[in-house]
Amino acid sequence: MRLVICVLCIAGHLTVVAQAPVRTGRSHQIFQNPEVTLTAIDSTLDKNVYHLKGGVVIKTDAVIVLAPEATYDLKTGEIQARGVVRIQPARSNDRRGVSQFGIK
Repeated sequence: MRLVICVLCIAGHLTVVAQAPVRTGRSHQIFQNPEVTLTAIDSTLDKNVYHLKGGVVIKTDAVIVLAPEATYDLKTGEIQARGVVRIQPARSNDRRGVSQFGIK
């Protein structure tokens, strides 16, 4: 883990600004139950909501969501993904394609 430190010199005043640690590394499994598997580099749990960052993969029976950041609500199963988001069917042998999601 690295700590990024910026030093600013403006009009003779020296200011040191520390940024939160930058996490580097691989994604790891955060949570798993029969309905969902959550994988990310970093996560926090706030009440019943997981906040996931870095290499996020959320696998359910129906879909696989890939994103840089996402939240997952344990009570409702709601997923909110941010950044460049990819959604794939969980089963590649499903011949229905996108129609399984109600898209014609």
